[in-house]
Amino acid sequence: MVVEATLERPADALDTTVRVTTDEGSAYLVAADGGGPLTLRAVAAGDTVTVGGPGVEPSGPDTDGTVALDDVDEVHVEVYVATGPASGYSYQIVFPVERGADGTLRALSPTVERCPVPTRCVPQGWARRRPTAAST
Repeated sequence: MVVEATLERPADALDTTVRVTTDEGSAYLVAADGGGPLTLRAVAAGDTVTVGGPGVEPSGPDTDGTVALDDVDEVHVEVYVATGPASGYSYQIVFPVERGADGTLRALSPTVERCPVPTRCVPQGWARRRPTAAST
C-alpha cells in the first residue's frame, strides 16, 4: 500500500523536518532541499511503513525512515516547516491501517491537515492512496 502527498512550502523555507509515528515507534527525517513543494511517499508493506521522498533524508545513522507496524495501527506523518527563527507551521497526514485475516494491509483514506498553530489544524484534502496488488 502506498500513500503519496505533495505539500506546499515557501521557496525560502528555513528547515523542514518529518516525523513518522506508529504504535510501535517513530523515525525522523529532514528535507535537504531549500523549499518549494515537498513530495512524500509512505509505503506500508509487511510489518513496516517507510516514509521518504525526493530530497528527504534520515536525520541520523540509526534510521532509514522505517517504523514497525502493528496489525491494527494508525500512521501519523507530521511535517514541520520552519519559516523564521521562531515561526513555522506543520502538516499532519494520518491513515489508519489494519491487517486482514489473509495478511493484506488495508487503510482508510488518508487525511491531510495544515496546522498554522499546533492547536488549530485545517483540512487540506486527502493524500492519494495508490492501490497495489497486495491492497486490492
